[in-house]
Amino acid sequence: MHKNGSVSVVKIAIDPVWYLPGLAARFATTENNLRRQLFEQTAGMFPELVTRPDLQVFCRRSAARRPICSATSPSCRITRTRITCRVHDECNGSDVFGSDICTCRPYLIHGIEECARAGQSGGLGIIIYNRKEGRALGEVTKFLVYNARKRQEGGDAAAQYFERTECVAGVQDARFQQLMPDVVHWLGLKRIDRFVSMSDMKYDALTGQGIEIVERVPIPDDLVPADAHVEIAAKKAAGYYTPEPQARPGQSGRPFARKILREAAVSLANPETSAALSLLNAKAVRERAHRMLAIGLEDKLPNFRIHLDRMDSAVDLVLETTRKAYPSFDVPFHSRWRHFVTNGDQSLG
Repeated sequence: MHKNGSVSVVKIAIDPVWYLPGLAARFATTENNLRRQLFEQTAGMFPELVTRPDLQVFCRRSAARRPICSATSPSCRITRTRITCRVHDECNGSDVFGSDICTCRPYLIHGIEECARAGQSGGLGIIIYNRKEGRALGEVTKFLVYNARKRQEGGDAAAQYFERTECVAGVQDARFQQLMPDVVHWLGLKRIDRFVSMSDMKYDALTGQGIEIVERVPIPDDLVPADAHVEIAAKKAAGYYTPEPQARPGQSGRPFARKILREAAVSLANPETSAALSLLNAKAVRERAHRMLAIGLEDKLPNFRIHLDRMDSAVDLVLETTRKAYPSFDVPFHSRWRHFVTNGDQSLG
């Protein structure tokens, strides 16, 4: 940072370009399966994926255009320089227009401040800004979720934070963080000293690919907008990283921190509410699904019986029902949780 308040910054725009054979090997699948899944999950937006087997390099914005790729990286392999990094997923409503229903803009600003602070102390600050609007569900879906949260009976509440997204979109989060560390690898980084994020998905993706994270930096209490307390309370209850309450450097922030904690405590005071929130993440759902399957196989479910010999017919019913509504299987996210209706019976949905 210079005396006039300006900051020295190097900006790099990176287009996601995938080498399909390498990507398939990375996820332990066949190239044909990868192409088919990409084609279906993008609603057939890129027919070249299935019609051009010779097209091995795929650029998500336009598979038909010839991508310009760099074979080398900046190679920031610095062993002694302290590195601060904020990985930020796009939020137009907050980042650009200043909506205070989430912590995106203040967390981004805090990340920039931390990066500038790192530069001032002889280190390096990096902001990675990903185009994943509304948890990769899109801005329209995001605002539908906001409206649903605000208009539900009893108003916005931490206990229904993730549920409202799933009711509108069919999923809680469509982001895929396993490819996020690619840009970190491209930069040549092996270690992040201060990781400015509370997201376990981002942390797990980075550490799972060999990036060492020394310290995790949560958003300071005094930066949480008044209307975003619900989001913070819900995320903390769902397992997001949270240390003891902190204030920004040079500020105590204690009165505001106590206010936040009091309001969060009101929402989470009921033990049943806290327990329910802990079940909302995908990992918890999978764990309990496997547990229920094990109980069912032991014939200990009071209202259900599992007949493994009828699994094929169950799959056929799902395919038949899905094909009626979506002949080409181009199923939008928002419909995947409610299209299993047969003979007017919605119990399967």
